[in-house]
Amino acid sequence: MSTTECATASNVIGNSPQRPLLPPPPPPAQRQGSVSRDGWTCPICTFVNPPTRPGCEMCSADRPEDFQIPDDYVPMGPEKDRLQEVALHEQLFAQ
Repeated sequence: MSTTECATASNVIGNSPQRPLLPPPPPPAQRQGSVSRDGWTCPICTFVNPPTRPGCEMCSADRPEDFQIPDDYVPMGPEKDRLQEVALHEQLFAQ
């Protein structure tokens, strides 16, 4: 295969030298952590945490200070269990 054929085959496959190897970084607003109906996105690792979680479940980064838990949020499943455990510990340590 000639050099021209290799270059053409490379461009067809998508290995063009002009093509970046990594995707561009997210816009600054996304890097600071974002808020959604499902919870808050960690500004460090991008994991979406439940609204009531004070720190990231994956990397322990703090929840953004400006995040507010929606008034109508009802914890379910593991998050409900975690909140019940926190409340129990608070009661035990308050005694």
